[in-house]
Amino acid sequence: MKIFSRWHLGAFLVGIGGGVALIFFLGGGMGLGGRLDGTGLFGSSGRPGGEESPEPPKAPDFALERLNGETFRLTEHRGTVVVINFWATWCPPCRKEVPDFVDLQKSMKDDVLFIGVSLDEGGAEKVRAFTEKFGVNYPVVIDDGTAAKKYGPIPVIPTSFIVDPKGRVRLRSVGLLTKETLRPVLRALARGEALGTVGPPFQRVGDRFGAKR
Repeated sequence: MKIFSRWHLGAFLVGIGGGVALIFFLGGGMGLGGRLDGTGLFGSSGRPGGEESPEPPKAPDFALERLNGETFRLTEHRGTVVVINFWATWCPPCRKEVPDFVDLQKSMKDDVLFIGVSLDEGGAEKVRAFTEKFGVNYPVVIDDGTAAKKYGPIPVIPTSFIVDPKGRVRLRSVGLLTKETLRPVLRALARGEALGTVGPPFQRVGDRFGAKR
């Protein structure tokens, strides 16, 4: 009997050991995320503090149904900073960061949009109950494999991608994010300012993101 699924174990390790989970799960197949050793699709600039690519890669588009029945399509939100957050209701660090996302969405609603991409397998009702309990004020969709495939592999959750107003992926973060960490980054991107040096939990996205293999 499997006590933990791959997602459950990954989230558990993030919650207790930070980056340790990366060692266990980045050795598999590669999607757009690749590996962090400079050989995957993140390239050498996919490391904390690395030089930013002259032209950050375009964010892969996806369209998924929201909990309210409407369709969320990423490309319809150009001109806004978008935070794509892969999460699940049973994931402790995911649950912990949601209130901060709610606060940031409220205070930065004119410039920033969070999108929660749920990897729950129990159906929409469980996710809906969670969003109502926590007062989630941003779009939430349940992934059918489309988004995770385009942005993956998603080794552990929570994993977030930050897309600038031009629709380019600028940063990835694996693990818990706080509003104190996120706010200056979101503000800089919304204003069109240079990000400068970035460090954990953020990783720059290399110029090979989305490259053909």
